[in-house]
Amino acid sequence: MNSMEIEKLVYSLSSSEIKQFLKHGNLSNDPKYYQIVFNAILASKGKESKCWQDDFKRNYPSVSLDSALKYLYKVLTEILVRMRIEENAWYQQLQGLMRAQLCFERSLPVKGIKETQEVYRLAIESENLVSQYLSKRMELNFVQNYFHESLNEQSLIDFQLETKNTLKALHEKHDSFSLFELLNVRLMQNPQISVNNDDLILAELNLTFKNLRNNFETKKKHLLFQSFYFVLKQDYSSALLIFEELTRHFESFPSLWDVPPYDYLMNIKGILNSLRSMQRYEEMGAYIQKIQQLLANRNTAHFNNLAHLLAYTFELNALIGLGKREESTVFIKTNNLDQDLFFVDMEMTLESQYFQALSSFLNFEYTGAKRILNNLFKSIKKGMNYEVYRAARLLYILSIYEVHDADYVDFEIKSYKRLYQKSYQKYRLEKFVFKLINMNPKRRGNDWKKTQYPILSALLADIMQSNKETNLSKYFNYSDWLSNMFK
Repeated sequence: MNSMEIEKLVYSLSSSEIKQFLKHGNLSNDPKYYQIVFNAILASKGKESKCWQDDFKRNYPSVSLDSALKYLYKVLTEILVRMRIEENAWYQQLQGLMRAQLCFERSLPVKGIKETQEVYRLAIESENLVSQYLSKRMELNFVQNYFHESLNEQSLIDFQLETKNTLKALHEKHDSFSLFELLNVRLMQNPQISVNNDDLILAELNLTFKNLRNNFETKKKHLLFQSFYFVLKQDYSSALLIFEELTRHFESFPSLWDVPPYDYLMNIKGILNSLRSMQRYEEMGAYIQKIQQLLANRNTAHFNNLAHLLAYTFELNALIGLGKREESTVFIKTNNLDQDLFFVDMEMTLESQYFQALSSFLNFEYTGAKRILNNLFKSIKKGMNYEVYRAARLLYILSIYEVHDADYVDFEIKSYKRLYQKSYQKYRLEKFVFKLINMNPKRRGNDWKKTQYPILSALLADIMQSNKETNLSKYFNYSDWLSNMFK
C-alpha cells in the first residue's frame, strides 16, 4: 500500500470524520497497529520531516507496515462511506439498490419493491438519472418474476416508456457532458480558441435549441461550457453574465449540490476572475463572502483549504486592486496562510504568493518582494504554464530594477525571453516593459520625461485595448507603474 496515498487520505479528513474514526477505535480496549499508524500520520501533518514510517518500523519491527496501511485504508473508507450514506442522497441510492438486490436474492419481493421505490423517489429529488433507470429496471424485474399475473400489457408499456424516457434524458446529459469535456481537453492541448473548435460550438448550439428535459446537471454543463468559452475568448463581460446565471441556477437548487460543493465553488471563482479581469474590484467582496460561507466542519479538509485559499487570494487581490496598499499589508500580517493550504490548487497557491509579493512591491519593500518571489520559484518549479507565474517573473524583473541592479536585470530579461520563446502566446506588454527598462527613466532628466511620457502613455493605452493582454494586465497595474516611473 502506498503510504503517500494514505497520508493524503488522512490529511483530507474533516474534524468530524477524525472524531468518527477515533470513536470507532475506542470500541477496542487495546490499540491496534492501524490506529497507531493513523495517529502517527496525523501527528506528522504540517511537519517538514515526516519520518513516522521509520519510527513505526523501529518500534514494531515484527509488524508489517504495509498490512497496517491496508487495514487502515479499509477501516477509513468504511467509516467515510457510512458517513456519506447518512448525509448524501447518491450514497443512499446505491445502498438502497444493494438492499433491494438482497431482498430479491432472499425472496422478499414486496420489501425489495419498496426499496426500489424509495430509491426512485430519492433519485427524482436529486435528479440522478442513473439511479432512476436502475431502480425502475429492477422494480420491473421484480414484478416480472413475482407478480407477473397482475402485470397487464398496458402496465408493462407504461413501465417501459418511463425507463425509455429516463434513458433519453441520460443520453442528452451525456452529450452535454461530452462537449464540455472535449472543450477542456482541446484547450489543454492548445489554449487558443480557433476554428478547430467550431464543431463543438455548433454541437453546443444544437443541444441548446433542442427541447431538452429541464435537468439541473444538463443546464449546469451548458452554462459552464458557455462561460468557459467566453473566458478563453477574453470576453469577460459575457462570461460574467453566464457565471451569474449559473450562480442563480445553483442557488435555486441547493439540495442538488455536490457534497462538498466543488462545482459551486469553482463557479464563484470564475465570477471573481471575471470581475478582476474587468477591474471591478469593488464588486468582489460579496462573492468572497459566498466562499467564506461555504466553510463548514462537515466538508472535507481539502475543500475547506481550497475555499480558504480562494477567499484569501481574492480578498488580497481586491485590496490591492482598490489601491489599499497599507490595508493589504495589514491583511497579510493578520491572516497567516497555513502551509496546509499550499498545493491544494497550484494556480491559486501561485496567486496567493504573487499578491503577497505585489503588496510588498507597491509598499516599496522591493527586497521583501524579491524574497517572496524567490521562494515561489524554488517551491513551485512546474508552474510556468500559468499566466500568474509569467506575471511573477515580470514582477521579479521590476523588483530588481527598483533596487538598481542593472546587470542582473539584463540577465533576468534574457532568461525570461528564453523561457517563453516557444510560447504560443506573445504579449506586447512584455515588450513594453523591457523597452521601458532599457530606457531607464529613473536616470533621465525632467525634459526627457516630459516629451516621452505622452508617447509611452499613448502606446500603453493602445496595448491595453487588446483583450489578449488581459491575462497579464489583470495581475498588475502597468499604467500606475508607468506614471510612477516618470515622477
